[in-house]
Amino acid sequence: ASASASAGGASAPPESKQRQEEQEPREDIPGLKRVGASPFYKLDLHTHILPEHIPDLRARYGYGDWIRLEHHEAKRAKMFKGDKFFREIEENCYRAEARLRDMDRTGR
Repeated sequence: ASASASAGGASAPPESKQRQEEQEPREDIPGLKRVGASPFYKLDLHTHILPEHIPDLRARYGYGDWIRLEHHEAKRAKMFKGDKFFREIEENCYRAEARLRDMDRTGR
């Protein structure tokens, strides 16, 4: 092969049926989407974080089952929706440093 062909200078041969099938959307991977007409896929990876201290929005506005946090022990908080307990969370839900540490550890 010539130097230009090995460096990508020659035009690529028509795609085979197998290659076209490989480019079809992947329904087995949630969130995986095609990028336009490109053969590449796009996967949305992101994270969420809450403020560490949420003001009492029910007191401020006079209504609603707003989310609130009760910090009851180090690095943990109880999350409530109005007066109803929703779940317990760890600091990686409300401290950016902890979230970034987790993301670095998992490669995301």
